[in-house]
Amino acid sequence: KETLILVLQLFLKQINYMELQQKELAIDHVVVMKTLTNNKTLTAQQAFITEIKNNPGIKTVSISNNVPGGRFSNVIGAIRPMGAKAEDGVKCYFIDMDENYLDLYHIELIAGNNFTNNNYDKKEFVLINATAAKMFGYASPSEAVNQKIVMGEMDNQTRTIIGVTEDYHQKSL
Repeated sequence: KETLILVLQLFLKQINYMELQQKELAIDHVVVMKTLTNNKTLTAQQAFITEIKNNPGIKTVSISNNVPGGRFSNVIGAIRPMGAKAEDGVKCYFIDMDENYLDLYHIELIAGNNFTNNNYDKKEFVLINATAAKMFGYASPSEAVNQKIVMGEMDNQTRTIIGVTEDYHQKSL
């Protein structure tokens, strides 16, 4: 009996969350196309985007490997601020996205800058969310901007944090 009540409460919470997300994102007006993004297809995708932007009914177009509510495909461990010990690194989920992703899904940038058309495909920049900024030990989102992080499981490559977004629900509850 108690288990059924708990399951119903979780179910109702999920339904309410989905309804709220639907209203905020106007997800019924978003078309998602599954594509592969690599250096060979990026130019073709950008040409396709340029073409469909000419349609007056299209407001925003974005390239990403994931959408809110989707499953993550990029998981990388041992991520840490430059100078921190490797064992202090954390596992993070990544979304490859362009400069239009935040606008399309109404995700607020709370510090720093978004990607631009000139830098989103350069692998040296990242956006992180507010929780990640805290996990990395920054006192505030603005303190994280322009700091470097080490991607431990990616041969210790470094990335510069150019912006911090609000926390949002990427995965369903």
